[in-house]
Amino acid sequence: MPRCFQLPCSTRMPTTEVPQAADGQGDVGDGEEAAEPEGKFKPPKNTKRKNRDYVRFTPLLLVLAALVSAGVMLWYFLGYKAEVTVSQVYSGSLRVLNRHFSQDLGRRESIAFRSESAKAQKMLQELVASTHLGTYYNSSSVYSFGEGPLTCFFWFTLDIPEYQRLTLSPEVVRELLVGELLSNSSTLASYKTEYEVDPEGLVILEASVNDIVVLNSTLGCYRYSYVNPGQVLPLKGPDQQTTSCLWHLQGPEDLMIKVRLEWTRVDCRDRVAMYDAAGPLEKRLITSVYGCSRQEPVMEVLASGSVMAVVWKKGMHSYYDPFLLSVKSVAFQDCQVNLTLEGRLDTQGFLRTPYYPSYYSPSTHCSWHLTVPSLDYGLALWFDAYALRRQKYNRLCTQGQWMIQNRRLCGFRTLQPYAERIPMVASDGVTINFTSQISLTGPGVQVYYSLYNQSDPCPGEFLCSVNGLCVPACDGIKDCPNGLDERNCVCRAMFQCQEDSTCISLPRVCDRQPDCLNGSDEEQCQEGVPCGTFTFQCEDRSCVKKPNPECDGQSDCRDGSDEQHCAWPPRSCGPCSWERCGRTRAGQARCPSR
Repeated sequence: MPRCFQLPCSTRMPTTEVPQAADGQGDVGDGEEAAEPEGKFKPPKNTKRKNRDYVRFTPLLLVLAALVSAGVMLWYFLGYKAEVTVSQVYSGSLRVLNRHFSQDLGRRESIAFRSESAKAQKMLQELVASTHLGTYYNSSSVYSFGEGPLTCFFWFTLDIPEYQRLTLSPEVVRELLVGELLSNSSTLASYKTEYEVDPEGLVILEASVNDIVVLNSTLGCYRYSYVNPGQVLPLKGPDQQTTSCLWHLQGPEDLMIKVRLEWTRVDCRDRVAMYDAAGPLEKRLITSVYGCSRQEPVMEVLASGSVMAVVWKKGMHSYYDPFLLSVKSVAFQDCQVNLTLEGRLDTQGFLRTPYYPSYYSPSTHCSWHLTVPSLDYGLALWFDAYALRRQKYNRLCTQGQWMIQNRRLCGFRTLQPYAERIPMVASDGVTINFTSQISLTGPGVQVYYSLYNQSDPCPGEFLCSVNGLCVPACDGIKDCPNGLDERNCVCRAMFQCQEDSTCISLPRVCDRQPDCLNGSDEEQCQEGVPCGTFTFQCEDRSCVKKPNPECDGQSDCRDGSDEQHCAWPPRSCGPCSWERCGRTRAGQARCPSR
């Protein structure tokens, strides 16, 4: 028990502040701690309790940290994704109504071209930037000018989000740009103030980065030519000091460009490609030929309109031009026919694409309507080096699309003859539509037409369902690709009499000596019969039954063509056996040279 002097124990002694020295240390000696003032209350330290609180809240803090980390990770991997962009290239042209073309603008090295192209490029950039496409704009270039109201040929690149790649088609981009040109905005951009741009003349096509690379590689040998109506314009050959050249061809808007290419050398490694556009756009390729093209030493190619590009790539150095180029503007030809056929079985005419045998245009659309005299007849279409086959609807036809009686067929090139037989089911005839689905085309298509008897399409012969041809049955040769003409045969490689199925050798047919009971081997020897492997084809495309009628001193063809161009004295197979007689490419028989 403490003692209290004069003051009650409950009364605290007043504390006196210790004066501090000037240096702030007071009277405390150096290195000594300040003494606690006497009588000042100091609460006791509860260290153990604090430690218990930390231990109690640690699991909760760990759980909260884990939840926050998990949320951040989920947001990063699921919610947050860096926007992926793709470069979309567009190529096209526009017309400026208050500008006119000059010869200086046709030369890329001229000062006038550089000045005008810089201003036109700025105008194009401002036009794109004025739409919501401006946020995606990357680069652009005006690489050429054309005649008429000044035509600017350009390309530009947009860096667009990948999910919008399919939505920003050339049609959509054109619609946005045309909408801006037609708007009444008060902008001071050059496409509103300095240039009078024709909205209807704006053309936008899809391109690629590779197309721009090819285009830039030709700018050192870039030739622009305008082709007036009725003019055949020879083009200057390629510059052998460069590796690539481009001929930019343009004509009146209501005409088509037609290019003639003639190879002048027998062997080369050069490549020539033709495009249905002002630049080398892969998706607008018409055709590409390589190595002096021995199969086609001369070819004529049509564009779909008034613009075409021809690109040459050098294969090996030469002091001579490997080809000759010329161009002209031609009118669009109508490709619609309405015909009524006669009741006979021979060839009655032909159908062909415009400007045959020129390559048909990428814009070709033909519609041929043929009417037959009765439903006893079917219609046969005879092709040469061309055939038809079914194709899935999700795949495009690369060599022409045919629509016949609601059937979609695709054309393709072949070395074999082919016939498409169309059974008649309605008296109003049949309509045949031929369309070029893509820019890639080929040599013009010609088809002969005739009638056939639906009840007996191949009299005395076998109808090959694969190619529609009438072929001899059981002659020892598989004429059908599936070989059905040589199955279940009785007289193999011989003539079979109709009345009793007797087999006689082929040289005894049409030899003026009846061998069959009713003389069927001597019938129709000088009449037109369906063409087959053992029939001779006359110049009028009719065939005769008589074997080896050529140059035997007797006129068997109606036009006498079997006795034309004969050596003297006339020579024929005569009594030689069929095994010693050869076949010509057309299918007729002749004796081998002796």
